[in-house]
Amino acid sequence: MNRCTPLLRVLLFSGSWFLTAVSVLPAAHSVSPVSGTPGNDGTLVTEQSQHDRPEASLSPSQSADTLFLETFSVSDLNGWTITDDPQPRSGPSDWRVRNGELWQLSNIWSYDPPAEFIYHLGTHITAGEDTWSDYTLNAVLRSTDNDGIGLIVRYQSPGNYYRVLLMNDAGNSASARSPIQRIQRFVDGEPVTLHQNIVDAAYPAGYFSVSVDVRGDTIRAYMNGELIGQAIDDTYPAGRIGLLSYANSGASFDDVLVTRNIYLYGEPDRRVVYPVTHNRKPYVQQVGTEDAWISWQSLDAVVGRIEIGVEKDSYSRVLSTQGSGQFHRIHVDGLQPDTRYYYRVYSGDIPVSDGYSFKTAPEPGQRNEYSFFVLGDSGTGNDNQRAVRDQMVRASGTYHPEFLIHVGDVHQGNGAAYDEVYFQIYEELLQQMPFFLAIGNHDTYTDNAAPFLNDFVTPRTYHPDGRYYAHQWGDVYLINLDTNIPFDRGSDQYNFLVESLRSPQREQSRWTVLYFHHPPYSEYWPAWEGSMTVRRDLMPLFEQYAVDVVFNGHTHSYEYGEINGVRYVVTGGGGGNLDPYGRDFAHVSFSDAVFHFGVVQIRGNRLGFEAVNPQGDVVHSFSIEKNTTSLPRGDADLPRGLQLYQNTPNPFNPSTSITYALPQRSHVTVQVFNAAGRQVGTLWSGEKPAGVHTVNFDANGLASGLYVYRLLSDQGMVSRSMLLIR
Repeated sequence: MNRCTPLLRVLLFSGSWFLTAVSVLPAAHSVSPVSGTPGNDGTLVTEQSQHDRPEASLSPSQSADTLFLETFSVSDLNGWTITDDPQPRSGPSDWRVRNGELWQLSNIWSYDPPAEFIYHLGTHITAGEDTWSDYTLNAVLRSTDNDGIGLIVRYQSPGNYYRVLLMNDAGNSASARSPIQRIQRFVDGEPVTLHQNIVDAAYPAGYFSVSVDVRGDTIRAYMNGELIGQAIDDTYPAGRIGLLSYANSGASFDDVLVTRNIYLYGEPDRRVVYPVTHNRKPYVQQVGTEDAWISWQSLDAVVGRIEIGVEKDSYSRVLSTQGSGQFHRIHVDGLQPDTRYYYRVYSGDIPVSDGYSFKTAPEPGQRNEYSFFVLGDSGTGNDNQRAVRDQMVRASGTYHPEFLIHVGDVHQGNGAAYDEVYFQIYEELLQQMPFFLAIGNHDTYTDNAAPFLNDFVTPRTYHPDGRYYAHQWGDVYLINLDTNIPFDRGSDQYNFLVESLRSPQREQSRWTVLYFHHPPYSEYWPAWEGSMTVRRDLMPLFEQYAVDVVFNGHTHSYEYGEINGVRYVVTGGGGGNLDPYGRDFAHVSFSDAVFHFGVVQIRGNRLGFEAVNPQGDVVHSFSIEKNTTSLPRGDADLPRGLQLYQNTPNPFNPSTSITYALPQRSHVTVQVFNAAGRQVGTLWSGEKPAGVHTVNFDANGLASGLYVYRLLSDQGMVSRSMLLIR
């Protein structure tokens, strides 16, 4: 039985202090860690029957205080009214009771961008009485998508109510550029934000509780019993309650409780279980110069074992898991760089893989020729994905790739179960080379990427869950970002990127490659033209630090362009349905809606790329030739011409950095002018050698406004603008 723990809290209502007993309800009921099977939408179907599950339990005093309690123990929605918001896209809504929970399974949203990101509407469902005035609404929620979910109070009619909106998708939060928690008022369909939190995560993975208390003119919102925001507004004195879903194909609600007095749910005592439903072949991960990870699954709980050595059928080491289990993961350390290792794997006494091998990464400078594959937006399990896969297998004999980078949407559905769309598809390749995976938006749709992070080993050096990291393969320095969580200037991920680009490891590498899901520009996909945050905050860094190539996905096409020496490649043709053409960008020199994968071949000072379709034809190719002029290691390669990069940060207060590149030794002058054309500073005047240089500009004593910085050298003059905001 669940018990209520009374807490004493001092609450302020309408200008008066009250000492009030607040009961925090823990789990309304629990989901036990049992085996089960996922439903068609990826949600867990446990082996417990609905009748075995305890319902929300209230004390006698609570029962007398209860206005409404819905545990969804029956499948009908009597007493509930479903409303799809105006101008729905990707609708209609799909509200249904499954396994004792209410789910909304449609990705429905309202309006096209940019209006979509102003209103954040989709669908809602309401119940209760118009006369309810002061009350607390509690519910247990879970979102297997990363978009909007929340509660509604004092609902008058469609377009007139208060709501608490929680949204993890930073890309859909418009100017916030981050997950958000909002208390809002809607009047005739127009929103006013009364309170907003910009947070790293608007809601946690798995189950959580949300409580909204409305008394007089005060609205308070709680998560797991803790206050997350409050607002003062007297527009609506009374109204019904509701549940909302915005662009969320996996919104779950349960144990909806309305009480006259204040009762708050605590953290639910439920744990989401991702059951093992398939025997899974071994897959090699995170291969470095001296170590690697090998993982696999078995339907039976057994001890896992690996035999490994440098000669086939002659294994010098045996490694085992600690105890029996279904999910097996073994860290193999003590390896030698640039060495081929053969291994075989056992589940108990049953061999599950024999005769496969992988190669460890070379040290920087150890050799200068290697190849790798690039893939994106693949996880459909359809014939298109298999056709791309088949050509990858055939091409492996020609190109001999040592690893693969994936730009995200490893799962093209809800990111819940990866066997049918990934592990079974790439079974042969996964046993022989590591796949380094960026997180796509679809990969986050179940419990904020929890299944992804459960199945794949990622370094925890930079992020506690391993959502972004840097790694190296010989003279290639690779940075893997997660553009589903905050990455704008000042965020932890942005700071990680700057530190990585400045790191000695990167400076000692000849090639710098970035890969992440959302591209800065997108010619295909009419409703979306690329990430403005990538353009504004990341592209200046790519230019400043002379990044060679940026690989992205999200748009299901192939696109290639160059801006200020940085090559941008959209490689989202791994199997997802191709996007229609939308627009033209001047810097994009080639684009096509085509299924494909990419091949990168490095031969010393030359990097070549080919986009290969399922028939083996090269759709497009480009190459980068590094200047062979000797430079001290750590400097960028010589630019082809005079270059002045966007300052960073921009806007700034009070200082910023200005970076420029010279193709040869020159006399250089760097000056700053205000909007009236009056010079306000000379940052450098004198000789500079060929290479990349940075100067700092301190605007102390200057007014806010637009400024122009100018680079004058023997090769010419170039200017850019920057913005000072006090």
